[in-house]
Amino acid sequence: MKHVNTNFKLSGNDESDLVSFFSGKNNCLTEAPSGNGDFKTYSEEFHERDITSEGLEIGERTRLMLTHPNLDITNFQKSFIIMEVEFEVELEKPIDYEIDDKVGLNQIFVGFKNAVEIISESKYYCKGELINSYSQNEMTRESYYYNLTRPHEIKKGTFKSHSLWENVIQMSPNVCGCYIPIKSFKNNGTPKVKFELVIPFTDQMTLQNWRLYPNAIIGDIVEEIRTSLDGLVWCQIPPENVAKIKQINSYNVTHEYASGFLPFLPNYFTQIGQESRIVGEFKYVEDPDAVIDGLNVNHYSSTLDDKYVKYGLQDNRLFVKNRSAKIRVGRTHCVGFGVKIDVLQRISSALTSEVRIPCLEMKRVLFEHKPTPTGLNTSRIIPIKNITNILFMFPTHFGDFTVYKNIMYKNFQIFIDKKPLPYLAYRNTFDGRFMNLQLMSYELDNTTASPELIESLSVPLNDMSDEDHKRFLNSLYDNTNFGINYQFERGNIGTNFEGFSSNGKQVLIEFKGSPIADGDNDTYYYPHINYNGTTLTANNDHPMPEMWIFSYCYWSLTTDKIEYHQEIPDWYSSQASSYTSTTTTTYTHLDTLT
Repeated sequence: MKHVNTNFKLSGNDESDLVSFFSGKNNCLTEAPSGNGDFKTYSEEFHERDITSEGLEIGERTRLMLTHPNLDITNFQKSFIIMEVEFEVELEKPIDYEIDDKVGLNQIFVGFKNAVEIISESKYYCKGELINSYSQNEMTRESYYYNLTRPHEIKKGTFKSHSLWENVIQMSPNVCGCYIPIKSFKNNGTPKVKFELVIPFTDQMTLQNWRLYPNAIIGDIVEEIRTSLDGLVWCQIPPENVAKIKQINSYNVTHEYASGFLPFLPNYFTQIGQESRIVGEFKYVEDPDAVIDGLNVNHYSSTLDDKYVKYGLQDNRLFVKNRSAKIRVGRTHCVGFGVKIDVLQRISSALTSEVRIPCLEMKRVLFEHKPTPTGLNTSRIIPIKNITNILFMFPTHFGDFTVYKNIMYKNFQIFIDKKPLPYLAYRNTFDGRFMNLQLMSYELDNTTASPELIESLSVPLNDMSDEDHKRFLNSLYDNTNFGINYQFERGNIGTNFEGFSSNGKQVLIEFKGSPIADGDNDTYYYPHINYNGTTLTANNDHPMPEMWIFSYCYWSLTTDKIEYHQEIPDWYSSQASSYTSTTTTTYTHLDTLT
């Protein structure tokens, strides 16, 4: 999770090799041209299950080429997957009221936070043979948090790969989703949506350290995936934002662009299938005291013609219509180049000894106790091996995959084998100490974290100046990316493996904490409020808290095969425990071979 961030900062290697750090060695290369100016791209359609005119159903397995035989070296860092996804959506409650919205001020967004979240399971093949030991069926969750904790600059620099909240509320095309007019749901409408996903190869956590791959020597790689829409999110775009956009790009003098601020419209993502609040009625009236019956809230704002626009809000759920989801286009774009024969021979000679590329793998484990009104005191007994960090997640619905809010706890701490971590308990889940240590644990210190992550970790859900800590009715920004990360080793761009292990024994992992606010203001135990700010104490799922455990793994490359290893060699583990720096040269990045 952290290696790509340390690489982005050009930091970390010095910490793993202190001799080189102080010796001041010059690492500049002066070599004759290797022929890699022969830069090319090739596209290959998904296969195994071809995408016909009917499309490939979401949920079916398919295979995609990560390399192309016409390339000697494949550049994984620049290659990407393209998908065009199509499906129908429907609202749980019909829109039976008047929607006089010719301009289209009321828009719903539906899509992924990160395009890679469409992949739910993954396997790899090299030269037609399955690469043993790797099989991940939690790809949606794994990819969600891996990409969330990457620098903001990286996520802004790729197109249709990430749905940043700042882009969504401005209806930017640079999102992995689309915008749907609410009026299209009128009369039980089920609008068909279609959008494009761009998935860089290295947005997959297991491929994060892959750079240059000599497929001309080792053989071509194929990935087998299963897709899912469980990671979809949705929300209504603030109508005042849409009004400004429509006025600029498609102004029509005969149309009304009046729109007022709606204080009870959620300003954050909601998981697909979960309840959010949308505009259920929209019409222009002459009388500002006119009432809309049957809906939760009435709101109006003046127009240029002394008319008034009246809104009625309703709580609703958005679903994907059964068996409507298809992949219409699916292909990989492999980027790479050819090299001279003598360079390939030198690379082949280097691969006579094993080259190892580090990666991380996530395992999801549920705790044994649910939250209560007095707090959370939960535990789980498991063995741990080679872990770099444990991420504590707190879903409020059983269907949560990519939406998690701050639990607003105080005096919380974890214990591993009865040892407190950290030694001094956290005061709360949003203060300066908590925030700085969280950013450090993701290697985001001295970089720019995404605003969604900052908002989720640092902005309280309760009014801390109020004696009763009353809950806020809304957020300033999307705040659905909260987790508590505990780091066990300092990332060094993956040049060493020093994950924490319990040496094969079962250990007790505990989490203890209590809510900052009591009763109805406990936003974790009672996550839902209605349109007027009243806490809903019924219909709360209270699922178990979870541990997402990240462990060191590695790929090994030789001239004739690729292997995936979940176990770090015993000889290395014992040698690393002595804190010597000599072992750091054993594991070499493949991109240094060119």
